[in-house]
Order: sequence, then C-alpha cells, then structure tokens
Amino acid sequence: MPGTDLPAIIVAALDAFAAGRRAVRALQHGEHLRTGSTNTSWRIRSDGVDWVVRASLGHDTALGVDRSRELDLHRRAAQAGYAPVIVHADPASGVLVTEFEASGSPAREVARQRDFCATVGERLAGLHALPVPAGIARFDVLDALAEYLERPPPADVPVPRPVVATALRRAVALYRPAGLALCHHDLHHGNLVLGPPLRFLDWEFAAFGDPWLDLAAYASYQDLDSPARTALLDGYGKATRTAPQAFEPLVTLFDCLRALWSDAAGAWPVLSAAQVNALAERLHAAGGEPATLQG
Repeated sequence: MPGTDLPAIIVAALDAFAAGRRAVRALQHGEHLRTGSTNTSWRIRSDGVDWVVRASLGHDTALGVDRSRELDLHRRAAQAGYAPVIVHADPASGVLVTEFEASGSPAREVARQRDFCATVGERLAGLHALPVPAGIARFDVLDALAEYLERPPPADVPVPRPVVATALRRAVALYRPAGLALCHHDLHHGNLVLGPPLRFLDWEFAAFGDPWLDLAAYASYQDLDSPARTALLDGYGKATRTAPQAFEPLVTLFDCLRALWSDAAGAWPVLSAAQVNALAERLHAAGGEPATLQG
C-alpha cells in the first residue's frame, strides 16, 4: 500500500486533510529530511505535490515552542517572501506542511563567507522592517534566560553552569534592547533556503522581539569571525552598534541562550566537536576563564 513506508506520525499528519490523504494514496516518493529536538520532517512527492511535512515530537511546552504563534508569524513572513508557502497547518498537533524549496540550504562554510553574511544581513533587514501588529506579546530574552537558568543542568555538559552564569551577568550589564521586530530567533545555515531570494525555514521560535538578537543568533550559530560579523552588520545596513565592542555582548547573550537551550533539549550531541569548542571558548572567555576543549 502506498505510504506504508512513511512513519505513522507523518501518515497521521497527512490523513488530517483531504489533499494530504490524496498525496498518501498517490505517493511516489517519501524522503526523511531530518529529525531534531522538537520535530521530524519528511519530503512527500506525488501527482502535483512536492511538500515538506513536519510533525512535532511532543516537546513543545518544555522547550518553549508556541505553535499558534509560529503559524501566525510564518504566514506573515511567507506572504512577504521570507518563508516557504504553507499548504496546511494544525497548531494543536504541531503539524506544518509547506511547499518544498528545491534550491536547498547552503553548506556551513558557505554560510560563513563574508559575501553570504552580507546577504543574510540584507534579508534580515527586510524581515525586520515588516509591520508589527498591535497586541502581540513580546519575546523577552532575559525572561527566557532566567527560566532556563532555573532548570538543573544535566551531568557532564560541555559548558558548566557557573561559566554560563558569569558570562550572562557580564552580557546583561551591557545589553540594551534595540526595539521590536518580527524575529526568527533560530537562524543557522540549515534554516536558510538559497532561493533566490534567500528565505528562512523553521519558525517555531519566531516572535516579536529584539531584531539585533537575530543578527547575534546568526553570528553565534555560524561561529563568525570578525570580518564575517562586520559583513553581516554592513549588509543589515544600520550604523547603530556596528562596532565590534557593541555587538559582542549581544552574541554572548545568544551564546548563553544557546548553551542553556542545548542543556534543556539534550541537543549538545548534534553539534560537531568544532562547534562545541567554539561556543565553549567564547563563553569561557566572556566569563574570564580558559576553556577545556573537546577532542
């Protein structure tokens, strides 16, 4: 029977709407794309259909994912050309079906190059210029950090909690929010689609928040060096805070959020040793301590 090679969670997601049921019956190809801490995603192809079906793994509440907010902001971004077109969504079950983006994501090293960073900055400037409707709750990064700090750390984490706490205290002392914008909050090369134009995937942590945190997220995830950070900020096109000493605390703030979230999600193993070491080095340096690197 067509579709029986798909996992039950994906079949159930497709069975929930008429076009999905037709796609299962006429299935030509089902391809596992990735499974992360919060979701699993499959590509589905059948007659006239080329979709990505994403299903939640049930960790939304623990990891701070609001599916209704995700759907609202993804729709706004898609209408403006910054996200894939939505085919079907059910926030209650964490199901999202979008059109497949054939251009794919850039390699990590490509995403760290200065010209590419400038393009990311330019696209983020456009995203952040979209209207912010009244009555939308704001994501407060300091509240999120405080909540994660209250959770006990797992054993043998790469960055000990006291190091994160020290780095965080120093970054918070220098942090000044830049304003309010539609932010993605999870920008790394795997969440980019080349296009053109460049678009952004996986909006589950999107919210209205400080636009500079999107820039800091990209610098953190991609472990950008100083020239690449400058290119990112130059592409963004706003002179405020472009000095390295002004941007550094923002990157540290996101580094802390990233480390604490990795603790909560058990996500450290998905990072390479080089990525773990780069994050640990920055946090130890921000906390005034030498880092112990992984082999």
